[in-house]
Amino acid sequence: MKLEIIYIICLSSVFGLLTTWRISLLLSSSTKFQTLLLLRKWIYYTQVIKRINGSSSWTVSRLFLLISYIIINILFSVLATLSAINLIVPFLGGRTNIICDRVFTIDLPTYELMHRWIGRVGICMATIGIFTLLPLRRYVFKLFQKIHFVSVLTLLVSLWYHINVNHRLPLIYLSIASTLQIYRNTGTRSRSDMVAEQVSSAGLGPSVFRLTCSLKRKWEVKPGQYIYVTIPGLAKHRLLFLQSHPYYIAWEDQCPRSGASLIHIIIEERKGFTSMLRHIRPEQSIIIRGPYGAEHKLHRFDKVLFLYNELSLASQLLAIRNLLEAHNDQSARLRRLSLVWLLHTHVEIKLTSGSSKVDKGNESQQFSQISARFYKVHEKLNISWLIDREWMAEAGNMAISVYGTPSFEKSISKAVYA
Repeated sequence: MKLEIIYIICLSSVFGLLTTWRISLLLSSSTKFQTLLLLRKWIYYTQVIKRINGSSSWTVSRLFLLISYIIINILFSVLATLSAINLIVPFLGGRTNIICDRVFTIDLPTYELMHRWIGRVGICMATIGIFTLLPLRRYVFKLFQKIHFVSVLTLLVSLWYHINVNHRLPLIYLSIASTLQIYRNTGTRSRSDMVAEQVSSAGLGPSVFRLTCSLKRKWEVKPGQYIYVTIPGLAKHRLLFLQSHPYYIAWEDQCPRSGASLIHIIIEERKGFTSMLRHIRPEQSIIIRGPYGAEHKLHRFDKVLFLYNELSLASQLLAIRNLLEAHNDQSARLRRLSLVWLLHTHVEIKLTSGSSKVDKGNESQQFSQISARFYKVHEKLNISWLIDREWMAEAGNMAISVYGTPSFEKSISKAVYA
C-alpha cells in the first residue's frame, strides 16, 4: 500500500466526519429521530450472515466494525513498516555471507549476533502462531487475566514500600482506601458459596442447572447484566482457576435465614465447563466478578413484546419484573406487556416455576399474581399474526425483545421486516 493512499484514507475519514456533523446541525429533532430509526433498522438490526449456536449475529454494523478493524491493522502495519525502513540499518543482505562480508564489510561477531537474533525472532513468531490455536488461546487469555490481577497486587504492595514512613498523611490515606476496598470485596461473610440444583430429570433431555450464589455484599442488579463465574475447586486437573465463564443473572433475592443477597443463574449442560456442574459439592466456594453490562431500558415504549424460546427467558426475567414495577410506580409509559415463550422439552416446562420470581416486589399493588396469567398453547406459533395482533391491541410505539436460537431469531426478523 502506497503512502499516498494512507493519507487519502485518513483525510477522507476526517472530511466525512466533519460533513456528517455539519449535516446533523441542519436537521430538526424529528428528522434526526426518523433518521436514527432508519439507520438502526437497516444497519444495527439487519443480519448479513445467519449466526450459529455459540456465536453472535453478523449484522451490518458488526460487519462494518470488523472490516474497519482489519483495515486499521493493515494501515498501522504499513506505517510501522515505513518507520522501520527509515530507522533500521540496512543489514538485509545478512542472509548471504558474501554480501555481508564484501559489500557491507560486517565483522564476524556482528554477523553471528544478527544470525542468533533472527533465529530467536523466528522462534518467537512460530510460538505466537502456535498459541493462536483456539484451545491454547483460551488458556493464554485466562492466564493473561490472572497475570493482570497479580500485577495489580504488586502495584499496591509497591505503593506501600514507596511511601515515606515519616509522612503519615499519605500512609493514613492509603490505609483507609485499602481497608475500604478489602471490606467492599469481602464483607462480613467469610466466603461466597454456590448451591447447584439440577432442574431436569434423567431421560427428559439435556440437564439444566439452577445455580444459587450467595454474595458477600449487596448488589444493585439491573436487567440484562451478567457475571463471570470461576469455581477453582471443581476440577483441579482442568485448570478451572484460570477459567471465567459469563452467565446472565436470572433473578436476585435474599436468603430467608441469613438475609444474605442471592443471585440465580440458569445453565444448560454442554461440553466443557458445564458438564462438570453435576459434581459441585454442597456450598461450593466460588469467585464471582461483576455485575457487568449496561441496562437496556424499555420504559419509553407503550407496548413491549418479549419473544423467547428454550432457556433464553432466564436472561430477561429481571427486565420483565423491572417493567412491571415501573408500571405500578407510574414511572414508565408501558401500557401493555406480552411474553411469548416457546417450550420444546419437559425440562423447559419445568422451569416455568421460575416465573413466580416475577411476582416479587410490590405485590400489594398488583391486581393479580403474574404467574396466574400464564397460558399454555399447544399450537404452532404464527409469528406475523402475533406481531400484528400486538401492534393493533394498543395505540403508541412498540418494542420487540427477541432472544433464542439462530433459526428462531431469523424467523422473528423476517416477520418484523415483512
